[in-house]
Amino acid sequence: MTFEELMGAFHDNADVYNALKAQLECNNIIPIIGAGLSIWAGYPLWGKLLDKVADKVKDDQIKQDVKNLIEDYEYENAADKLEKFFNENRFMRKVNDVISSVNPDESRRPPFQQQLKKLFKAPFVTTNYDKLLETLLGASFVVNPQDPFNEAAINSYLQNKKHFIIKLHGTVDDPTHMILTKKSYNKVYGDNPEEPDKTLSLPRTLEAIFKSSFPLFLGCSLDKDRTCAVFKNCVGTTGFALVEMPDNKADFEEKDKHHDEMNLQVIWYPYGQHEAVEVLINQLAEDMGIGGDPGSADSSAVEVDKQEIQYSRSEYFIGRDDIVKRIAEKLDDPDTKVMLVHGVAGIGKTEICKAVYRQLKADNPDFSMPFIDVAETKSIAEFWERLAKGLDIKLDGVANSEQILKLICNYVYKKNLIVYLDNFEDILSVGDEKEKGDFINSLYDLSYNYGLRLLISSQETISFGECEEVEALDGVINVNSLSWSEFRKLDQVQLFIDVFDREPNDDERESFKTLISELSGHPLSIIITALYDRRNISINDLLKIWQDIETQIPGDKKDSHRSLRLATELPWRKIKDNKAAVFRWALHAHSIMPLDSETLRELNINELFSVKEWTDGGKLLRNHGLTEKTADGKERMLLALKKLFPQLGAEAEEALVNAFISWIKVCGDILERGDDLKSDNYFVYHDRALNYLSQCFTLAEKCLNSEDYLSLIYLMKNTSNYYQFKVNRSISILKRLIKTTPKDFPLRSMFYTELGDLLRINKENEQALILYNEAEIYCKQEHDNFGLAHIYCSRGNLMGQIGEPDKAMKDFDEAEKLCKQENDNLGLANVLLSRGYILSRIREPKKALETYDKTEELFKLMNNNLGLANVLRIKGNLKLLQNDWIGSEKLYEQALPLYIQEQETMGASYTLAELQLCKKHLGDDEGRKKCLEELRKLLPKQPERVKEDITELIELADSI
Repeated sequence: MTFEELMGAFHDNADVYNALKAQLECNNIIPIIGAGLSIWAGYPLWGKLLDKVADKVKDDQIKQDVKNLIEDYEYENAADKLEKFFNENRFMRKVNDVISSVNPDESRRPPFQQQLKKLFKAPFVTTNYDKLLETLLGASFVVNPQDPFNEAAINSYLQNKKHFIIKLHGTVDDPTHMILTKKSYNKVYGDNPEEPDKTLSLPRTLEAIFKSSFPLFLGCSLDKDRTCAVFKNCVGTTGFALVEMPDNKADFEEKDKHHDEMNLQVIWYPYGQHEAVEVLINQLAEDMGIGGDPGSADSSAVEVDKQEIQYSRSEYFIGRDDIVKRIAEKLDDPDTKVMLVHGVAGIGKTEICKAVYRQLKADNPDFSMPFIDVAETKSIAEFWERLAKGLDIKLDGVANSEQILKLICNYVYKKNLIVYLDNFEDILSVGDEKEKGDFINSLYDLSYNYGLRLLISSQETISFGECEEVEALDGVINVNSLSWSEFRKLDQVQLFIDVFDREPNDDERESFKTLISELSGHPLSIIITALYDRRNISINDLLKIWQDIETQIPGDKKDSHRSLRLATELPWRKIKDNKAAVFRWALHAHSIMPLDSETLRELNINELFSVKEWTDGGKLLRNHGLTEKTADGKERMLLALKKLFPQLGAEAEEALVNAFISWIKVCGDILERGDDLKSDNYFVYHDRALNYLSQCFTLAEKCLNSEDYLSLIYLMKNTSNYYQFKVNRSISILKRLIKTTPKDFPLRSMFYTELGDLLRINKENEQALILYNEAEIYCKQEHDNFGLAHIYCSRGNLMGQIGEPDKAMKDFDEAEKLCKQENDNLGLANVLLSRGYILSRIREPKKALETYDKTEELFKLMNNNLGLANVLRIKGNLKLLQNDWIGSEKLYEQALPLYIQEQETMGASYTLAELQLCKKHLGDDEGRKKCLEELRKLLPKQPERVKEDITELIELADSI
């Protein structure tokens, strides 16, 4: 989530943020810290804490009564019932046991929390029982306001605005002051939950806090609890809060009304996107000028081995010890160059490889295996960059992929290093067959000739020389041969029970064993099945439903991959009547990336579903384990679930058609906005368009496969301005388009010309010439003078490049004649630009400059700043070839502000690179330094070939 997304989540958010910032600037904010800021350490929220204590109750009826109260958010009554069962002292010991069992690792503390002690100079108030605030602040004064003798000290510190911690409800090492039960709440707040007794010390202290400054509630649910009641009864007092939106409209309206009654100004964040706390704190820190990396050396966090974090267990390992042992033994042998672990999504490949690392690390403490996540890699160049960074190779601004690969080769040569490449299938979907082939060959060379050994996990197998392969589901366990105690220890059993949220009873054990056997150890199947109507269904009934599905869907029972297809039928039966959920699943099925909230909102075209329907549909998918939230708040679905969706029946097929239409419309809009140079948000839109290019090409290929030519035309017209960013993939699609579409296909001549232009970039000149000639025939048949002029201009450029200037000039003459005939000044200017370029190549600089001067006048006449910038830059290049450094510098400096004004980053990048070369020749080191600084900002956004050109110009200047 970005700060802009947080502000856009609700119409009042920006106003509330500005009011909060204004009070913070006056040092008038006191943070109220709730349990939400302790979750990172593993501390349970109040309901989960009581739930864990309830698990220790042996009386099933009482346990169920307590859990029902917890589900109804009746926490005080649930605690009372538990205290009555255990008696007071035993109850508090069990609470203490749950809290004390957590062993916080300070190195995992979210870095943004380091900003808290810099932002807030006032005391910190908390209802939490843990000691994380003490660790963060290093505060010497921690006070419990339940005791009257602390009031004077608290009031003194409130007036002096000093750091200290007020623990409202006690702390884990002082159980006598911990407040959990209704009786303990009544003791310190009074008997009436709505009217706290202000003769008591705690309400009096809270009132003093709330009236001394504006409270900011962070990580607090703000349900109708006693602390909120005190705040509400402080007449005239207002405060701020960051609050999660409920997942339905009715709850939202109720909460909104509740906050209004409390006189709270709320910044709302979308349901489930708890990273909003980090976004808010970091933005406040930036706006307050605090600066600095929150995780820098002055923080209390301990530096941890990066690999230990990467290889920490993120999921239950549904693994087989024999697979781990076999892979570890192979990797221990230096003759094993490449080890591939493959299988469908969600099957546990990553956890198998993590277990391999941990085993090798246990055997050899010095063992190292950098973890490189290939997921969502958008280009092969990005892969090499990730690999270099994973190996801790300093790139120092090197952006050229060939140079990065050379650095990697030199670094790993004969070092016997091993790296782990996770989600490798994602890089296999980038580029065309030639690019993939070249990439695999380079990786093969890196491994077999330079010595970098590879452990790869992938959904797809790879043709990769002498590659050792392991199927992730090899060695299915025979659960029926195990005793119950042995069976209960299996990770897959533990996973099911954790998700199902209860132990099977004695009558369910045999059915449970059978069900686990049917699930074949596939973790995604286990999760989806366990989520089906959990808590409300018996294992016996769940097995019957599973077996019923099994009889309806044909297939080999021994095929362990089939368990996911059967498991998917369970949530499908639950959601297929919810059209919003089905449609969202279909959207994911067409998507090659996780979906952010903005894209999801756009894909709900014409508000087909209400906000509540749309939100509920998303929640339904999450509740059944079909989607999950990524670290940056996007909605993700595993590839296996996307592939299975079309098999689910007519409702799924209909949703896929409608979802595809939505994707075409939204992608077309994204590309169109990204090419609007006049937009105030051009850079934002352009970056978003580039991020969606691979998605657009994937949709285009689906159009071709289904012969949906109308959608294809719409999409390709909007994509054409981006071909240069993915030249080879664009060539591949345009070739297929021309090959598979009918001869009378609209805009066929345009696609011929565009393909010819791309082939010319790739120096496939003979093929380009054939396409230009074909396009000429179509344009003449259609009497399309504009298209014909474009073809003559492109073919003239090609003729000039292959050393036939006379033919080039003939084509330019024809193009110029047509442009004048159609009063097309822009086309005429482009023809003159091309003519000038060829004249300069055949060493007629005087004629070239005369031609460029005419072009310059045309662009000025049209008020076309971008065209004017191009011609000024080209004239500068011509002066550069004549070693007229001062003349070229002057022209580049005229062109640069025009490019910047028009937000044309590619032209600006080239101009800066050429200008820095001039500066170097003229001895202007300071001027060159400024050019290079600006280039570093612009270069990452450019196509690979542009990066290569500019890198060469910088190296040329360096060599002078």
